[in-house]
Order: sequence, then C-alpha cells, then structure tokens
Amino acid sequence: MYSTKNDLNTRFDVFSKNYDMIKEHNSHPQERFQMGINSFSDMTEEEFSAHYGRKGLLKSTRRPQLKDTKIPVLTSSIPDEVDWHK
Repeated sequence: MYSTKNDLNTRFDVFSKNYDMIKEHNSHPQERFQMGINSFSDMTEEEFSAHYGRKGLLKSTRRPQLKDTKIPVLTSSIPDEVDWHK
C-alpha cells in the first residue's frame, strides 16, 4: 500500500498519534460520540483537509457552549380548527 519503507514509517507515526487521540477522546464517558479507526487514520489533519476540504480530525474534545436562548412561551390557547382560506 505504501510506496517506500520511509512512507510506511511516516504513515505509522501519523496513525499512532491519531490512535492516541482516539483513545483519549473515547476515555471520557461524557462525550456524545465515540471515535474509531478508519481509512483516514494515517492522514494528518492538514492532509485530510487538503484532500477533502473539511476540517478533518477534531482538535479538541471540548464541546461547544450553547447560547442560553429564551424561547417565548405561548400564553394564548390554540384553536381546535383553523380556516386557512380566511
């Protein structure tokens, strides 16, 4: 799969770092998803981004903070029927 032994060693180093990141992410039970090994696991984030135009691997396991949005409460009653022609 790799053209040279040097390429194999480089890909293995990248894979090892990504694998460590995956294990670290998955060790936190509060995370909403689990990461795993796939066909991109031997690519750096920059390589993935260059090939696929996306952000690639997660830089952090921190979750984004959601804004405290106030949703108005409906105070009037909802009619059983509506005449949409009117």
